[in-house]
Amino acid sequence: MHLLRPFTLVMLFPMAVWAEDKSSALEVDTAGYERKIAPFFAKYCNQCHVGDKPKGGFGLDRQRLPLDFSDPIALGRWREVVNVLNSHEMPPKKEKHPQASEVAAVVDWITEQAVRVELAKRSSTVVLRRLNRAEYKNTIRDLLGVDFDVSVFPQDPPAGGFDNNGEALTLSPLHIETYLNAAKQILDRALVEGEKPKTIRWRFHPKVGMMDTMRVRLDDQNNPLVNGNNNKQEGEWVVIHHNQWDKVVNARDFRVPVAGDYIIRLRAAGRVPTRRDVVKSVEPLLAKRRQEQNAQAPNAKRIHDEQYQQDLEHFKTDRMYDYGPPRLKLVCWIGPQPRVISEFDLDGTPDKPKIHEFRVRFPSDYAAIQWEYAYNLPSVLENFWVQQHDTFARPEAMIHWFEIEGPVFDAWPPKSHTSILHDIPLRTSDERKYAYEVLQRFMYKAYRRPVSDSEVQAKLKYFDLARQDGASFVQAIKRPLTAILTSPHFLFLVEAERDGKQKLNDYEWAARLSYFLWSSTPDEELLRLAAAGKLSDRAERLRQVERLLRDLKAEAFASNFAGQWAGASRCGEESPCPRPVPKLRSPLGNQHSSRE
Repeated sequence: MHLLRPFTLVMLFPMAVWAEDKSSALEVDTAGYERKIAPFFAKYCNQCHVGDKPKGGFGLDRQRLPLDFSDPIALGRWREVVNVLNSHEMPPKKEKHPQASEVAAVVDWITEQAVRVELAKRSSTVVLRRLNRAEYKNTIRDLLGVDFDVSVFPQDPPAGGFDNNGEALTLSPLHIETYLNAAKQILDRALVEGEKPKTIRWRFHPKVGMMDTMRVRLDDQNNPLVNGNNNKQEGEWVVIHHNQWDKVVNARDFRVPVAGDYIIRLRAAGRVPTRRDVVKSVEPLLAKRRQEQNAQAPNAKRIHDEQYQQDLEHFKTDRMYDYGPPRLKLVCWIGPQPRVISEFDLDGTPDKPKIHEFRVRFPSDYAAIQWEYAYNLPSVLENFWVQQHDTFARPEAMIHWFEIEGPVFDAWPPKSHTSILHDIPLRTSDERKYAYEVLQRFMYKAYRRPVSDSEVQAKLKYFDLARQDGASFVQAIKRPLTAILTSPHFLFLVEAERDGKQKLNDYEWAARLSYFLWSSTPDEELLRLAAAGKLSDRAERLRQVERLLRDLKAEAFASNFAGQWAGASRCGEESPCPRPVPKLRSPLGNQHSSRE
């Protein structure tokens, strides 16, 4: 534990919070050695490990155990000292043993020297680090209020186990093209023009029948196919018994009038059979199979009877038939790509159905809504052949109707719009000055530092050219905003070059803190403190660390840093095998299950 403590501090907080001046870090702590280590060695160790022939060939004199922790050989020998003390291997059992506090003081001093030298030896070169995918997504969310899907970006290459290593985060032509397209899409979502779009509400009542035969006319532009497919029809309910390509329920080949967020609702219920229902449903199937087997092989009747009884006992006793509620999976096809939106239980009943809601973003492209059966019943030797029989009792999903409504906005204009085009008097009195103020304010947040007049003027030229071409104000302002979102000052965490002795400025501190603990851009308070020059104070930085960790955004620290450090982020990459370890039968007929 003593060995881990200093290293934990280095790992949990930005290195520069704790690092000292490199020249002092490389100095040998002779005074500390004479005060803490030499007396300890003299009292407990020197009688065996000092002299011409030290025990075990391990000498503790300054020649054999130098204080130069930058020497790998010396560092290795000091590490051995820590190991034998922590494991209580030394001193030997018959010798006098030190108190735990004495050992802790020695271990802490050794660890402190090793950590100081390690920090001093690390490169002081500032690497221009690109935002990784998680940081880009979170930054766009906090800067513009847009939840952007970054799965279209190239995967960030990990280095040393982490995907935020600046030396590995290179920039390719594909990145540049992707960032440009992303900036345009993000700004099209963030900024709006004109009146609030009219809301549509399309409800679909699927019916069982042949595929591609039922079309519903919604408007002049939409005549989608609505299918209940090869399921059961019970009044107004479509009942889905199991997962199969012709058992899905969907509405497809429609296009929403305006790109945006839409609410999908489903009125559904579930039906859960009892164990008695399961046994009752399977008995005729088992009996029919036995009859067919006896007809084909009369001499094996005893074997067929035994198999009938064994399989029937399986359905009577196995816990997999203590069913829970049925499950459905919502899949939205946007263009040619399917996207799983949710997988959820149907805990309503036919007498008291429930309405389930989902929020989905649809572009103005052809789309589809599809419901798939998702209750996974493990396939084992006894049941795999009956699972697809409609008469076999298993949880059933019941769909009455589903609908799509939208586009939905929290306000109009949305917050993403008003956060950029804020309402000030210049907006109506001087359009160009207003555009300047908009860009200056946005660049300050996007670049995470103050911007000069020349930087703003350079971006303002794009606005002027767009207005001269006849673009509206909103369309014109998108051009310089696009340039900002594709600028290295936004895409990279830019820091000034320094020789290792210069300290970070306050804005660089703000970015380091927020991107380490939030994987996102500094908030208003961090920028305010940076502007006041207060982040240069170590005590204030530690207060901000506490504040940032209390915020919900700190979940990014757990999911990104800790998740990659411990490998937890890879959990879920592989779906669990739907089949349990099969049951084993002994020659005597006893059954054993790995699930029990």
